[in-house]
Amino acid sequence: MSTDKKKEVIGRVKLKNVRLSFADLFKPKTLKREDGSESDPKFSSNFLIDKVKAKAGEIKAIYMGKEMPVMNALKAAKIDAIAKKIGDEKAKDLKVRSNNYAVKDGDEENYDGYEGCWYVSSNNTKKPLVKGKDKRNLTESDGVVYSGCYVNAIVTLWYQAAGKKGENVVPHAVYGSLEAVQFLRDGESFGAPGVDDDDFDDLTDDDDEIGTDDTSDGDDDDDDML
Repeated sequence: MSTDKKKEVIGRVKLKNVRLSFADLFKPKTLKREDGSESDPKFSSNFLIDKVKAKAGEIKAIYMGKEMPVMNALKAAKIDAIAKKIGDEKAKDLKVRSNNYAVKDGDEENYDGYEGCWYVSSNNTKKPLVKGKDKRNLTESDGVVYSGCYVNAIVTLWYQAAGKKGENVVPHAVYGSLEAVQFLRDGESFGAPGVDDDDFDDLTDDDDEIGTDDTSDGDDDDDDML
C-alpha cells in the first residue's frame, strides 16, 4: 500500500465554509473584459468570506496541506504563485493592483450579500467538479448548489506577468482558477424568490366558475351582433 502523500499544487487553496455567488458551475458564460472585448465561454463563481468571522479566525482554508486562517492562506498562495514565475525575493515586493487580483473587497461592490465580505473571483474554461456532501457528483437538475448556499471550494491562484498580449498591454495580475465546489449547507438564495402555492388564492368557493357562461341566450338579434 502506497504511503505517498498527494502532491500539493502551488497556489491551490481549499476554502472552507464560504458563500457561493454568481454560480455559473454547469454552463459556461462569456465574460466581458475591461477593454470591452469578450472572453471565451467560461465556468465561474465568486466565494464570499465574512470579514468579521475571518478576522476572528473562524473561517479556515487549507494550503499546501496545512489548515490556517483563510486570508493567510490566500496571501501565501498569491506570493507562491508569483514566486513560481519570478522568484521569492521579487514576489515579496511585487505590487498587484486590487482590480487585477482575484481576492477583492466586497464593500466596493453593489451586490446583494457582498457588504462586510471579501470575495474570491474565479473562472475556468474547464468544467469544475461539483460535489454533494456525500461526495457524489451533482448536476444542475439536482438543484442542490445555488448562489447563496455555503460551500467548500478549491481555487488555484496563478500569476500573469506584465507585458504585451497582441496589441494590448497587460498588467501584473493574480487570477483565480475555479477547480471544484462541494455543497456544505443551505443559505438564503441570492436574487428574486421563487413562486410557490402561497402566491395564489383558493378560488373554489367563488360564485363564478370558469367555462359555465353561455355565449348564446336564445336571442337571435343579440347573437348576430357577436
